[in-house]
Amino acid sequence: MLKYFKKFIDRFKEKSNFNKALKYLNTGEYGQAENILVALVDSNNLDLKMVYFNLAAVLIGNEKFEEAEFYLKKAIKVKNNIDFFWGTLGEVYILQEKWLMAEDSLQEAIKLNKSKKLYRDKLSIVKGNQKIKDNYLKYYYLVKKALKLQKEEKWEKSIDMFKKALEYNNIMGYAYNQIGAIYNNKLDNAKEAIKYFKLALEKEPGNTMFKMNYNRVK
Repeated sequence: MLKYFKKFIDRFKEKSNFNKALKYLNTGEYGQAENILVALVDSNNLDLKMVYFNLAAVLIGNEKFEEAEFYLKKAIKVKNNIDFFWGTLGEVYILQEKWLMAEDSLQEAIKLNKSKKLYRDKLSIVKGNQKIKDNYLKYYYLVKKALKLQKEEKWEKSIDMFKKALEYNNIMGYAYNQIGAIYNNKLDNAKEAIKYFKLALEKEPGNTMFKMNYNRVK
């Protein structure tokens, strides 16, 4: 009975810690999230593929790309038919400029989810010329700066940084959606919010979050 009770407590604590790590991940507090998730990689109580995947996401945020690659491969080893595992691995390869590996991973993601335009867009970057590749990397790091400014509640500066990022890559909806969210949630400017949510949706028509944001504000 005591053994069963201890197992129940351990399971509860690990699930609670995992949820706490996800909250840190969602707010960009990657250091705290990493510390928690690293302690959970040998858990017997959690879905390990999701522990590995979310730890990889945290490591990407911390720019530890080789470690992120390691945990994404572990997640894929557990279950190899989840498209966003392969898509994220493709992104990690892009950020390490491992272009051929990125192409292979994105092709796998497309096989598993042919409807997701994002994978095709990233594949076009990987197969593009060197300027296209360099511009995507500039876009990525400018988006990171914009998110940091957002976290610091420097809303106008964050918008400016997202717009600068879009000068280097405007084929995906993410930056447009972030700008729309700032206008809507922080600057009380529904007109500009609708404009940018619409642009995000035009870039990725199948993205349910972009669609929800646009419809809600409209």
